[in-house]
Amino acid sequence: MDYTSAKDQSNYLAKIRKRRKVFLGVAAFLIFVLIVLVLALTVFKPKHAITTVKSAKLAGMKAAINVPNMGLDLNVTLDLDILVKNPNHASFKYTNSVALLYYKGMEIGEAEIPAGKILSEETLEMNVTLNVLADRLLSNSDAYSDVTSGQVQVQTSTRISGKNGPMTETGEPSAPPKPLDDARRRRRRRRCCACCIAVALLLLTLFLILLVLALTVFKRRDPVVTLLSATVSGVAPRLVLPAASVELNVSLRLALHVYNPNRVGFKHHPGKSVVLYRGTRIGEADVASGSVAARGSENVTVDLTVEADKFLPDVAQLVADVVAGEIDVDANTRVPGRVNVLGIFKRHVVAISECHFAIGVPDLRIRKQDCKQSTKM
Repeated sequence: MDYTSAKDQSNYLAKIRKRRKVFLGVAAFLIFVLIVLVLALTVFKPKHAITTVKSAKLAGMKAAINVPNMGLDLNVTLDLDILVKNPNHASFKYTNSVALLYYKGMEIGEAEIPAGKILSEETLEMNVTLNVLADRLLSNSDAYSDVTSGQVQVQTSTRISGKNGPMTETGEPSAPPKPLDDARRRRRRRRCCACCIAVALLLLTLFLILLVLALTVFKRRDPVVTLLSATVSGVAPRLVLPAASVELNVSLRLALHVYNPNRVGFKHHPGKSVVLYRGTRIGEADVASGSVAARGSENVTVDLTVEADKFLPDVAQLVADVVAGEIDVDANTRVPGRVNVLGIFKRHVVAISECHFAIGVPDLRIRKQDCKQSTKM
């Protein structure tokens, strides 16, 4: 029996460790997904880079006669100092790219941007050479009026591609970035609302899962205690002086079967069992510590000492019960312990058992029994 009990306990501990690993793995995965989702929608949410032309100066001019078209090709070279700000919390490594210059929707120049890297939240200053096709600019009817007014409005389009995906920016030279329009604000607001709703739904789902498990699978059920047998293991008479009286102690060995219907294990500490005969306490026994596996059972042996002299006030009734062949006694047992939910959550509980059973005379076998169990957290 001891070997079987040790083997059952070893299997129970192995199941507890396996469940703990599964629970920790699932919890870690859910927490990781939640953290990644929150970071992706907040800290690491992609933001557009801000490109600003810091300065521009004339580097050269080249004129050529176009004989077939009977015209003049005029190319102007500009040196541009460009500031590129990366507002993201991740660095960006880009390849060779191109910056284009537009005048009223018509491409009038381009500049090559060499490969490089922009660190997170860094503003990178780069110098590029822009080749302007002046003949294209002058072919527009509005160019002359803009030049005479002293201000020519142009747009730039820069596409920088790298490992983290493309960053495309358009803007005007030496002009601050434009504020977000209402459509972009609405999109950003919708994304924030969607993030909050997703997190709230995830937390609500976890809460509902835990609530359903607590009310179904892990719902608390009272243990079942059955008295298997009771045998006399010894009789010890004792002479008490100076009263000159004789005390008689009878030792009984009780075999109990404890079944745990719950899906959580129960580890109990030393407990106490009290035996009553017609309301009079006639003996007590100590219950050794141990553990009962989830939905498992355990056989417990209890050595009970009955003080026979306590029967003297009811000796007439005792004799009548013996003659009738049956003695009715009550046993109240109280065992403190602790339950483990998946080997992680632990709560202190007290298992209480109140049993009424009839012992046959003279075979000392259990004729009938009626037990009521309860558990207090």
